[in-house]
Amino acid sequence: MSPAPAQHVTAPVQDPFNGPSAAPRYATPIIAHLDMDCFFAQIEQKRRAELAGLPVVVGADPHHGHGRGVVCTANYEARRFGIKSAMPISKAYALCPAAMFLPVDYRHYSAVSRHIFSIAGAFCKTERTGIDEGYLDLGACRDFEEGQSVAFDIKKAILEKTGLTCSIGIAWNKRIAKIASEMQKPDGLTVIRSHELEAKIWPLAADKMPGIGPHTKSRLERIGIKSIGQIAQSKPRFLAESLGAWGLGLYAAAWGSGSAELGGFWQPKSISRETTFGQDTDDWVALRVTLDELSRRVHADAVSENAFFRTVGVKVRFANFETHTHARTIKTTQALDRIKATVKALMQPALESSRKIRLVGVRLSGLTDATGQTRLEQFYSNP
Repeated sequence: MSPAPAQHVTAPVQDPFNGPSAAPRYATPIIAHLDMDCFFAQIEQKRRAELAGLPVVVGADPHHGHGRGVVCTANYEARRFGIKSAMPISKAYALCPAAMFLPVDYRHYSAVSRHIFSIAGAFCKTERTGIDEGYLDLGACRDFEEGQSVAFDIKKAILEKTGLTCSIGIAWNKRIAKIASEMQKPDGLTVIRSHELEAKIWPLAADKMPGIGPHTKSRLERIGIKSIGQIAQSKPRFLAESLGAWGLGLYAAAWGSGSAELGGFWQPKSISRETTFGQDTDDWVALRVTLDELSRRVHADAVSENAFFRTVGVKVRFANFETHTHARTIKTTQALDRIKATVKALMQPALESSRKIRLVGVRLSGLTDATGQTRLEQFYSNP
């Protein structure tokens, strides 16, 4: 982790929504990306001192190697065994059966996330983009050195008030800042200036660029491109012919183009819960009990977030992995009985099909706050 500059005095705070009061804006944008380190697992280690130094995996129950869900988060001790997010939980168990496997406590993690961004909000304007990450506007800083100092102060405040570490990347736009935040994990602080683009960003693998997933990575490899630098050195017309308009976007991104505007609040688009059964089942009673429990859990999440909803959806995966989703729009509500009734109606054809089911899920979307406005996260409420 980069050391803090010798001295820094934080500007006075006007309010947590607008950051330091009367702060001047400078010509060069300075944007930071804050990323919590293996967030769920780190929280669990903080809650339970006996987990210190042990491999921790948060996700589905492994059922002694026969579980059928996935890993949500693994700490660095677990990652040494090759365990990764989204890995089948059975494979994670096979790699490290001695790991501590813990269930997801989303409601607690969400409360901790809000607290973390309220801490950061005392220093600058923030944009939370997920439960464990977001952007910081450091444009009131005179230069990158001062921005680094403020970022160090934010990291220190988060650690002191929550006991959790984060990694921060600083650059001139959000995309490069996000790449930078991954470079020195965990507990890292990385600064990338525009003149360092070729030396520090171009050598990276193409999929380090936000927005390049496995599918785009494969398409790039088929045309001989494996690094960000190779994207930058390709002819725009070639990329457009190979990838369409997205190719031109990648070309601009590889040359350092990107937004420096923060969007304000994180707006979750949906709340969902799902369960993978230990064995495929066509037991109507067990399925209905499970669906009722999932309905209660998404309802509790909605109440916790003060979110109303207007669409209820279900997900069903049959034994052959055939997956279906169905949804119904209803009158905006926060009532549990409306969730249960809608879920029952949507799932009835699957329950009557006599086919064995592997997974079921319940989802709420079309979220609004109590006034009917599009749902905005309450960053600055106490967790």
